[in-house]
Amino acid sequence: SDCLLLKINLLDFQNFLDKHTDLLASLKDSLKDAIKMHFIKQAEPFAELSNERIAWITPLVKEQTVEAGSLIFAENDLAENCYMLYEGTIDIFTTKPDGTTNILASLGPGAFFGESVLLQAGKRQASALAVTRCQLLILDREVLSELMAQE
Repeated sequence: SDCLLLKINLLDFQNFLDKHTDLLASLKDSLKDAIKMHFIKQAEPFAELSNERIAWITPLVKEQTVEAGSLIFAENDLAENCYMLYEGTIDIFTTKPDGTTNILASLGPGAFFGESVLLQAGKRQASALAVTRCQLLILDREVLSELMAQE
């Protein structure tokens, strides 16, 4: 197919965007959604989904920033969400009866976690702790269940 290529000086483009702030906001939102879609597509359970399905999920994914040392979820909590780690590091761990912790996994960007008991509406088998400041993408149980039912 034909392609039209436009060339514009970066300074002229910046001046244009400065005068059209509504367009700038729209471009930022579109870029953020495109990045989020790309990131979601990287997560194992979504890798085989079509771009249309990813586009359907994207606005339903919530974002949350979690500070280092914050508990994301605790062992025995009811599983309501699953998570994708966009930035940062988390530890998945269990707590022994004597109060000591057993780290099961350390996860970095791109990790998908918290989904194992989600579809059965069960309780968490482990806790998740933000080791560093983290940016999370969160998908709730209802959306994930609907998606799985349609696939």
